[in-house]
Amino acid sequence: MRTRHLRDTRLSLKAIGLFSIILSLPPEWDFSIAGLAAITRDGIATVRAALNELESNGYLTRKRVRGEDGKLEKNEYTFYEIPHAEKPAQEKPAEDLPA
Repeated sequence: MRTRHLRDTRLSLKAIGLFSIILSLPPEWDFSIAGLAAITRDGIATVRAALNELESNGYLTRKRVRGEDGKLEKNEYTFYEIPHAEKPAQEKPAEDLPA
């Protein structure tokens, strides 16, 4: 486990601790907010708040996954040991006005 998140002053102790737990879980662990709440002393609301903090600081991205019937089934979580920046927004090209 890299330790960059341990020194990231943008993160609260709650987010740092939860992220450390997440990084220590085995790869086959079935990730869920309820599952994280079950292995910590904190409830679902606290876990969700820490995940939101990790997401806003680039350590997490979430994607909704749809089943074959088109219904939303679950969230897919991707964690980054080094903060991940979203793709920069593309600006509209400047239009050349006729002279």
